[in-house]
Amino acid sequence: PRPAGAPAPVVAAAVPASVAPDALRAIAGATDYVVAMLYDEHYGGGEAGPVASAGWFDAALARLTAVVPPGRLVAAIGAYGYDWNDADGRVRGDEMTFQDVARAARDHHAPVRFDATSRTPWLAWTDRDSTDHVVHYLD
Repeated sequence: PRPAGAPAPVVAAAVPASVAPDALRAIAGATDYVVAMLYDEHYGGGEAGPVASAGWFDAALARLTAVVPPGRLVAAIGAYGYDWNDADGRVRGDEMTFQDVARAARDHHAPVRFDATSRTPWLAWTDRDSTDHVVHYLD
């Protein structure tokens, strides 16, 4: 039992942006808050691309807000990225913190670019050993 005067516990659940509407309804019905993980449109184990393009983010948020009551949805956003590179002879994405991305841009003299379609920043460089890097990130 909760001590007299103690606040009621808060129950929250984190869900991926792609959660099915029926599952989302069930989760929203059983929790106080739904935390929507609005990132990883592209991720290290998949194809290279933006972590959360503006169009993808907007569409995911619209799907979620159509199911979760107002005031109960928390939008979780990222501040990280992936370095897609071909260092091992295959393209893979290595996760980077925002600080890692800023350091890589500085150390490799890689200018930050902005993709007008996804509305996200990215950078690229090639190492002396010919390893190509493309970093998509959220800031």
